[in-house]
Amino acid sequence: MALQVAVPSNLNDIPTKKIVLLRKKYRADFDAFGELVTTTATELADALADVNEPRILDAYLRQEIERRFERPLEELRKAMRGVGIDSASEH
Repeated sequence: MALQVAVPSNLNDIPTKKIVLLRKKYRADFDAFGELVTTTATELADALADVNEPRILDAYLRQEIERRFERPLEELRKAMRGVGIDSASEH
């Protein structure tokens, strides 16, 4: 399961203070997102253990990732922008 994440664009140009501020101010949001990823991976592995058709598996995973992560990921991007850090998407 590949997941898109929000990362700072031009990381080398961002002062360490900004990154520390972001992590402190939004610690709960980052932790919740990490927990969501872990929980979802476990749930989907269990639920899809018997699915042998790659196309069905791929379609279901794409749908679940979009449903479960789209809004929380956008909230993390907003948090980054809130402290003056532009984000880029990475897989």
